[in-house]
Amino acid sequence: MELPEIISSLDAKKSELDLLRPLSEEQQNKLEQKLRLDWNYHSNSIEGNTLTAHETKAFILHGITAKGKPFRDYIEMRGHNETLKKLTGLVDKDVMISEKLIMDLHQMILVEPFTDDKTEIAPGKYKTKPNYLYTITGERIDFLPPEEVVKELNTLINWLNNQIEKPKRKKRKYNLHPILISAAFQVRFIQIHPFGDGNGRLSRILGNLILMQCGYTPAIIRLEERDTYYSMLNLSSLENPLPLAELIATESLKTTELAIAAAQGKSIDEPDDLEKELALLEQKINGSNKEVPRRSNNHINQVLIAVFLPVLFEYDRQWAKLRDKFIINKAEIMTKNGRAQKFEWLPDQREEYWGSYDLTTIDYLQFRIFLQEFKPLLPKQESLSLGFTLYFHDYKFEIEHHYPDHLKSEHLYNEKIDLEVLTSSVKQSVRQLVQKLNALVENKNETGI
Repeated sequence: MELPEIISSLDAKKSELDLLRPLSEEQQNKLEQKLRLDWNYHSNSIEGNTLTAHETKAFILHGITAKGKPFRDYIEMRGHNETLKKLTGLVDKDVMISEKLIMDLHQMILVEPFTDDKTEIAPGKYKTKPNYLYTITGERIDFLPPEEVVKELNTLINWLNNQIEKPKRKKRKYNLHPILISAAFQVRFIQIHPFGDGNGRLSRILGNLILMQCGYTPAIIRLEERDTYYSMLNLSSLENPLPLAELIATESLKTTELAIAAAQGKSIDEPDDLEKELALLEQKINGSNKEVPRRSNNHINQVLIAVFLPVLFEYDRQWAKLRDKFIINKAEIMTKNGRAQKFEWLPDQREEYWGSYDLTTIDYLQFRIFLQEFKPLLPKQESLSLGFTLYFHDYKFEIEHHYPDHLKSEHLYNEKIDLEVLTSSVKQSVRQLVQKLNALVENKNETGI
């Protein structure tokens, strides 16, 4: 079909769908899940993401990762998925596309900074170096230089919002059909290429946001159409978006028919969904723990150095502030087998804390500070203790602070630990102990006992 015929069919199907709205909550959820899974898989795959369709589904729905796949692929998939979830709210609130919104969406897609073979990529930040790509025929395509990005992107945003300003959207009166507006915007956005990475995914998200704001279903460009998609992009421009518009109209028509089927209570599953579910079941049976490192002597030793010592020394630092308030104070390190080391002052040499312990059998390591005979309450005796325990499990370790509310946190052995969070937990524990001491002194002063 030619573009006018495709658009005519699309508008007819859209009118049919409008008569079926609103969809029930169950129908809407099923439709959104299906569209989001397809969109995540195809849009990221076009850009080189290695996750298969069933790996995408397993990760998005259940957080299950596949062995041997780059973790960056999962970060990108997660960011893309969270961005798609945000789109419905943007449509409901009738949010206009702005420079800030574009930067916020880019931040969501890329999640965190990374370095590729050319430059440092900063989410939500414009490119600082020129970017380009080579076509399959070897032709080099250069995008706008960094210094022109802000001006040209804002010109494009102003053009867009003049086309779909709110009164026109509500009355469905357009200078251009939404399909043409979406296609033209995407083409020019790609020509500008404002960011170091993520431009293709973001252009398709913004293009579909335009369609959704105008009441149409998103156009999901499929992986098998990648070559056609790139060809249509190269043949299109802001002034002549017809080649890309034909592909967008065709794909929006497919998702509109999918939405009608969902609204009518029909199945919207694809023929290969059974294979996807079987692959997901296989991953569940095998267990996701295969991708999580199991404890080893090396892991235990790393946790002792990176976690146990910093927390212990922070307790020691806080303990020093309380020493002169008690007649007796001492520290103790103990393991499950009852072996204990007692200290009046903590040694500086780390080997003295666990040098004699067998790391292959250690289940936990406990550090406690005992504070006895609180001077302000004498002759009445008051004894307190504080400290923490490290528990070592097969695939994780656990930190538990004893006083007063047994603060707990769990971590994987290969997880990066934030020392500031660790020490803040120590301070929280000690602070609540000091608050209790203040209350005891205040009560004594009031009662004279």
